[in-house]
Amino acid sequence: MKTASVTRRLARPLAVGTAGLLLAIVALVGTPSAADTGPLSVRSVDATGGSLVVDVAAPGATKAPTVTLDVDGKTVKPTSVSSFKDAGVANSVMVVLDNSATIGNGPVQIAKQAILASLDPETGPASQIGVVSIGGGVQRLVGPASSQAQLRSGLDGIAPRGKAALWDGVLQAADSFGDVDGSSRDIVIVSGAADGGSSASFTEALREVKNSGAAVHVVALQGGTPDMVALQSLVAQAGGTIQVGNSDGLRNMFTKVSAQLSAQWRITLPAVARSTGELVPLTVNWGDQSFTVSYEPGAVSIGTDNLKPIDTNDGILDKILDTTVTKYLIVVLGCMAAGMVVYSLGSLVTRQKDRLDFALRHYDGYSVDELATVQDDEGSFAKGDFLKKAVELTGDLAQRQGILTKVEALLERADLPLRPAEALFFYVAIVAVAAIGAALLSGDLLVLLVVVLLAAVAPKYFVSFRAKRRRKQFLGALPDMLTLLAGTLRAGYSISQGFESVSNEVDGPMGRELRRIMAEARLGRPLEEALDAAAERVQSDDFGWAVMAIRIQREVGGNLAELLLTVADTMTQRERLRRDVAALTAEGRMSAIVLGCLPPGLAGVMFVMNHEYIAKLFTDSMGMAMLIGSIVMMLVGFAWMKKIITIEI
Repeated sequence: MKTASVTRRLARPLAVGTAGLLLAIVALVGTPSAADTGPLSVRSVDATGGSLVVDVAAPGATKAPTVTLDVDGKTVKPTSVSSFKDAGVANSVMVVLDNSATIGNGPVQIAKQAILASLDPETGPASQIGVVSIGGGVQRLVGPASSQAQLRSGLDGIAPRGKAALWDGVLQAADSFGDVDGSSRDIVIVSGAADGGSSASFTEALREVKNSGAAVHVVALQGGTPDMVALQSLVAQAGGTIQVGNSDGLRNMFTKVSAQLSAQWRITLPAVARSTGELVPLTVNWGDQSFTVSYEPGAVSIGTDNLKPIDTNDGILDKILDTTVTKYLIVVLGCMAAGMVVYSLGSLVTRQKDRLDFALRHYDGYSVDELATVQDDEGSFAKGDFLKKAVELTGDLAQRQGILTKVEALLERADLPLRPAEALFFYVAIVAVAAIGAALLSGDLLVLLVVVLLAAVAPKYFVSFRAKRRRKQFLGALPDMLTLLAGTLRAGYSISQGFESVSNEVDGPMGRELRRIMAEARLGRPLEEALDAAAERVQSDDFGWAVMAIRIQREVGGNLAELLLTVADTMTQRERLRRDVAALTAEGRMSAIVLGCLPPGLAGVMFVMNHEYIAKLFTDSMGMAMLIGSIVMMLVGFAWMKKIITIEI
């Protein structure tokens, strides 16, 4: 009990200290603040009407300087530049006030006074003010109201209580804009604690904020535990500012928010020609300042993510690829390549030819011309002239690089009915189709790299898997084959006759290899060389030992049948030992597999269910550093576990 009491007393200081450390780190890596966002920012672009309406925030500007806009490369002078007040734009503000027990009474009261001083609806920048408290549940304290008396009355008696229901409060604030007519809407969030009592999720709150068209201004308290990652994502997608400070700086931070709200301007442009692109570049030249964004034609673009500027450093190739005609052409070529890959894979699965029977077709009465025709028609998956030329070019390039021989060895081990040049051509086609499909469907460079990597690795893994499975089947049949061979020798057969007899009785990889050995022997190759080639082809040390025993017996003499039986018994005992070891290390192997697959599996699920949450690992500098570190540690641990459970026999 005493230990539990001490743990409870230490839990809160540890949590506060951890949150403070995270806030300090975030501040070091560049948390956006009112000062960081720059003196000029574009809040929204409305391209739904006949004219173009651009709302900008220019803190400190009491009057509009000379303003021009560059729309899709053309300079346009606006028809009017007016402040929100002069333009008759009603500005409504909803404050989400964190009064949870975590942050204490002092910051709550300071925030209350800062709201009354900076956001007074009678003298401040907004015509209507509403306040939602989130401590111990959501409660709408004020309106939205248009008088200071209503605001003061609603804030009287506010005190810390319960856990913070942050996302419920943001959702309530965004819903409250349905009760007002203001065309300009802002949400000010005072957060000192992470969400701990909401029924709504971050995604639901973000969706409602976007639907309301409100910008978000966050005031985060360093002494608490605000969820900075989620708040940054909210501001990035809705637009606005983030400030981080302690409770003593609340008044100053609210003054900056008030200045941001006061200096908002509406720029109206005459009708502009509709662009054929998906996004239109827009540069606002405000005196000696400029700010570049992009907007979607025929829509209202709000928020930093929706107003990201277009990368103008694209080369000629990028501009060509960005055209609609090129995209349709890429889709058509991708579909054709995908069809070719599907056809080749289907043929590979449904058409398994015995390579030895095909190689010996000319002994069955074919003429040279007939043999060439058969080879062209049945020995190749590339039927058309174009495919044949492409395969031939691929083979020539691979031959010059010395790759063709290695590919041929891999295909022989896997017993795949493909020529090396064809295999390389289809491999390149698979990678190209995967890259094109990922680029068209996602448009994300990270997704493209992952898909290309998987497409490059998967075929090699498939061939290796087939080769290992075939080798395992070969080794499983090896003791029985040696026993059967010893029986033929005891019956009076020679070694060649014994192999001939056994090759007709055994099926599977063992039977095919024995038939190939006998075919090579009949064609004049020494039997020992044919056996050595088979052992190297299958990569079987056990079969190599059997061949060595046969070679030694043929040189020095002895009872070969007894020797083969001894070798077969030794292999059987070693296989039994292997299975015992596999059973004893099964738990370790399963643990390694589960621990190795769990992190990427959970990351994939979170990527699908809550993309905004996991995206910080790929977009934020600290997130990427944490991701790289975790991957390195996971690989080290996985290699360590594999080293422990791998036992050589």
